[in-house]
Amino acid sequence: MPRPLIFICLAVLLPVLATALALWLGGPKQPAPMTSISSPFKDVDFTTLPPLQSISARDKSPLTYREYLPVDTPKAAMVVVHGSSASSSSLHPLALTLAAAGWQVIAVDIRGHGGSGTRGRAAYVGQLEHDLEDLMASRRQTTPTVPPTVAPTVAPTVAPTVGPIVLAGFSSGGGFALRIAGGSHQDLFDGYMLLAPFLSQDAPTYRPGAGGWVSVGIGRIVALAILNGFGIHRFNDLPVNLFAIDPDSTEPLTGSYNFPLSDNFRPERDWQGTIQRAVRPLRVLVGADDEAFRADQFAGAFESAGRTGVVNLVPGVSHTSLTVNAEALAVIARSADGLLEEIRAQAVQP
Repeated sequence: MPRPLIFICLAVLLPVLATALALWLGGPKQPAPMTSISSPFKDVDFTTLPPLQSISARDKSPLTYREYLPVDTPKAAMVVVHGSSASSSSLHPLALTLAAAGWQVIAVDIRGHGGSGTRGRAAYVGQLEHDLEDLMASRRQTTPTVPPTVAPTVAPTVAPTVGPIVLAGFSSGGGFALRIAGGSHQDLFDGYMLLAPFLSQDAPTYRPGAGGWVSVGIGRIVALAILNGFGIHRFNDLPVNLFAIDPDSTEPLTGSYNFPLSDNFRPERDWQGTIQRAVRPLRVLVGADDEAFRADQFAGAFESAGRTGVVNLVPGVSHTSLTVNAEALAVIARSADGLLEEIRAQAVQP
């Protein structure tokens, strides 16, 4: 074989071989259980957990959620998004607190979690935004049918959202809420609340592996990104993230993500640009003792993107405890009311 032809063959075959090796050998390794993430739930009373309700997404998959209503007419509505591997039930203490403070709360199971879709899987990047569009469209098409005998914080049937609507998210859910806040779907909501949000593996707030919570198959992600760039999607269901879940957990957690879910349930890669494009009222709350992220770096990260005064550190609170600890929940409820005031003030500005 002529030498130039050999070089051409090598130039073609070596990248293909490298991509194949990264695809099969570059996957994540199972991390040891991170008990600090799950232990705060051990004292949570789940006996008042509302039943799951469901709508059909545009692909006919079920999208499930739990709804909480206050005793009186809601002052506003809040859609709350759980963190990685979890489901709507993990936000039960937060939802109860907000409902007691007068909010209508819709705690969703993001596709790939809980009862929504197939566990650990999304079909394409952007599907989670489409799901959120479908959920919000369903809210505008319903009328209240809550029986008077039902406890005020539990809604067994769909009630329409009222007043301003806020999107809140915790951890990866906070990153997803930021994705919406700074993206083309930002007008779905009037304001945003980010609770210990994942910003990026490149942000100063990130601890390696989120403090031990996740193992990321970087080689596999790179290989899949290359293949997707060529329109090859057949390997997208290979796991790219594995989570340090507690095997003794009573909640059916999601242990891994495929490529589209991993790439969608987070902010855009340009996290600073995403913050800059988020023009609606925004609040960020982080536990000062967060073990997954660097709490002391959040204010600087948002200031570097032009958003000052939006970060509030909650003393003595770890990552998961932010959504469980009673004092932290009270801080979140007050912050939500402050966000609502800003939304209303912005609405009346000429």
